[in-house]
Order: sequence, then C-alpha cells, then structure tokens
Amino acid sequence: MDADWWFLVLSFPPVLHWWKTDILIKLLGVSNISDICRNNVASESDVQRAGVEIIGEGANQYQSVYIDAKGFEYFPKNITLKAGILTKLTVNNENVFGCAQSMWLGGLSDKVLVLTGPKSKTEFIPERGRYKISCTMGMVDPIIVTVE
Repeated sequence: MDADWWFLVLSFPPVLHWWKTDILIKLLGVSNISDICRNNVASESDVQRAGVEIIGEGANQYQSVYIDAKGFEYFPKNITLKAGILTKLTVNNENVFGCAQSMWLGGLSDKVLVLTGPKSKTEFIPERGRYKISCTMGMVDPIIVTVE
C-alpha cells in the first residue's frame, strides 16, 4: 500500500515538477543561487570578440577561435574553420553554470574543455566535416562548426 501512495504523490503534477527540478538541480551542480551568481567573469580588457581569425602565413599559420560562454549558452552559433590548420580555441567564461561548464568539442578534439576560470584554452587540427560544440550532456544549444 505504501508504494501505491508514493506513486500517487509523485504523479501529482506539482510534486512531480518539484521532484524533477530537485533532481535536475543536483545533476547540473547548482546547489544554491550563489553557484549561479558567482563572479568569475573575464575583465573587459581580457574579453576578445567571438569569432575566427587566421593568423600568420605558410607553416606558421593558425586559426584563432574565440567563443563566449554566457550563463547556459555558447556564442557564436555558427563557426567556419579551415581543415588541416592548427586551431587555437579560447573560451571566454562569463558566469557559465551547470553542465555548460564542461564543453564537449564533438569530434574536433578528444578532450572535454572544463570552463573553470575567466578563460579556457585548447588546440586541435580540424578535419573536413560538420561538428557540434555543446556541453557534455548535450543540453546547451550547440555551436555548429563547419570545417571546409
């Protein structure tokens, strides 16, 4: 009888919503409001505009990519890279929280980029194709990366 009672309580929409919310909060790593509001934002002088820039020539050429991570989003939403050229990725962390702190580069790199400070960096050499950058859980709207 006790099991039936718990099923009815958890099936009641407000209780079910609370229970799911509590689980999601625990899964996303947000235990209280200070986790969301913590101040680990890069200063204005440290922030580079999001996008791609080709630097150098010949064998010394590389792509410099800047992504902004704000709250629970990544910007820009579309990036185009050149295949076979070293890519230096810098992510500006502007109060990113939850699973968005773990950026998965979906085939571009085997590493998960953990966004712990104002800036996080990694390097890789992309191959032709289309890729998605999102959090490790796939909950953050992805950045679509086209490598030509």
